[in-house]
Amino acid sequence: EKDCSSFSDDSEFSPIPKIVKRFVPDKHAIFYDPDSEQPERMIFEIEGSFLDFEESHLKKLNRLIRNHEQKEEIEKLMSKPNKLRFLQANHYDHDKTLKNIVSHIKFVKDRLPIALNDNSKKMLSKGILYNHGRDKSFRPVLIFRTAVLAETSPSEHPNVMDALMFVTLYTINHLLVPGKVENYNVITDFTDFAVTKVPVKFAIEVAQLFQAQFKCRAHLSIALRVTFAIKAIWKLISPFVDEKIRSKIVISSDDTDEILK
Repeated sequence: EKDCSSFSDDSEFSPIPKIVKRFVPDKHAIFYDPDSEQPERMIFEIEGSFLDFEESHLKKLNRLIRNHEQKEEIEKLMSKPNKLRFLQANHYDHDKTLKNIVSHIKFVKDRLPIALNDNSKKMLSKGILYNHGRDKSFRPVLIFRTAVLAETSPSEHPNVMDALMFVTLYTINHLLVPGKVENYNVITDFTDFAVTKVPVKFAIEVAQLFQAQFKCRAHLSIALRVTFAIKAIWKLISPFVDEKIRSKIVISSDDTDEILK
């Protein structure tokens, strides 16, 4: 907590440039598909009411919460924007959303804050996941280096998970601006990543944890230098990834992709 205080709004060391705080998102930054009948929201921390269909689903979810044994804890820990994040991510299935919220609260109590050990710190120093720049709407860009993952053994995977969650949580808590920039992009670099070293089981665990706990945060995920063999393994993993998340994943065999422009 003491270390984080150096990144307050009044600090000259703030990781958020002043221009980001002055940014006014347009409808294409607020919604992923702004012209659809029920658009997918990207910005949740807004003043005033949400769209009519969103408010309607929130009312139905709140009725379920009022009858739940953990209602006081849920209301204390889940803001209205976060409730909507979980609703949207669960395709507005109210029962599923409530179940997800309860499991998320348990996750937060059991797993956070992240306590990095020496192995997790070592992986971060090697650059397994780091921030590098922002896109034209000032969303942070996370770089995931699979070559570092390939050097780890199954016994180290819990440390890898902690390192990935630490950087992701840092990004959410210190590089995003509520109401202006609430999402990040991920570029996955498959350079020097041998297909024989793909930890399929662990990759599925990462996908399941992140889509269960980090709702509506990833704007776009781009995989570069993907071989034919890696694409085949992606077919094994993709069924465990939500369809909305899959629609935001771009896979390229090249060093770059047109979408990066």
